Amino acid sequence: SNRPDVAELNPTFDVQAVQCTAINKTYVATVSKAKVCCPMCDMIQCSLEVQSDLACGCGTYVEGTTTAAASLKSLKAQWSALGCDTIPWQCPAMPCVNVLGGDCQGGWFTGKCQDISTP
Repeated sequence: SNRPDVAELNPTFDVQAVQCTAINKTYVATVSKAKVCCPMCDMIQCSLEVQSDLACGCGTYVEGTTTAAASLKSLKAQWSALGCDTIPWQCPAMPCVNVLGGDCQGGWFTGKCQDISTP
C-alpha cells in the first residue's frame, strides 16, 4: 500500500501549495523512519496506522513509540492548519489496499514494519 510517488500539484502554484508540498515530502520521508522496528524485541510493534502520504496516501502501519511517529502527528496538524486538505491534489488512480496491521520483519534488531493486507 506504499506509494512511492508524492502527490504532484496542479499548475496553480501558490504559497500555500508550496508549503503543503514541503510538509508532505517531509511527512513521506518521516513515515519511512517511523517504520523502523526491532524484530527480536518481545513487544507489540508496528501497531499505529497512519496515512502513507498526506495528499494521496493509503493506510500504512508504523512503530508508534518512535520519535518519527510523534513527528507525523505534528506534521499532520501543520497540514490541517494550513488547509492543505482543501487543495485539489492530482492523485494516481490506484485504489488503496485494505491493510489489517503491521508486522516487524528484518534482521535481529533493525527491522521494518511491513503492512499485512487482506489476500
